[in-house]
Amino acid sequence: MAGVLMLLALFDRVRVTDTLPADSGWHEISRQGGNSQPGLLGFVSRFRSHLSQEPVLADTLAWLVRDFVITAHDRIATAKLPDFTFRFRLEGGRLRFYDSPGIEFGLADSRHSALSSLGRDMGLWSDTGGVPRVTAAGRDLVKGAFE
Repeated sequence: MAGVLMLLALFDRVRVTDTLPADSGWHEISRQGGNSQPGLLGFVSRFRSHLSQEPVLADTLAWLVRDFVITAHDRIATAKLPDFTFRFRLEGGRLRFYDSPGIEFGLADSRHSALSSLGRDMGLWSDTGGVPRVTAAGRDLVKGAFE
């Protein structure tokens, strides 16, 4: 419920962008999206269309999970083949979940290398002497995130 309320609040706030010039920085940022998920304005457009059908809450939850979790997960994981990163797949319109043992995911995540390099480049950790250690900047980031 909290997630749906947050989305409705976001939906309400995005109306402010409707009054901004189309070439404003906010419009440029809100149009940014990925190959598998729409940007903020794309999502809001789809959300507006969905809400125009006057759905009940259960329909909205089903729509959000189906379109922005399950379908997106399946599309992203399929794009990573032959690396098997599926936790579940859509098979015949039904979900098939995979569990351990039998599938070892480990650090096969395609984002691991990029994110660890980014963290090192930002000075959040170092591997001085071949031993990875969180730096003071890294500790400050973690502390600030959980305060």
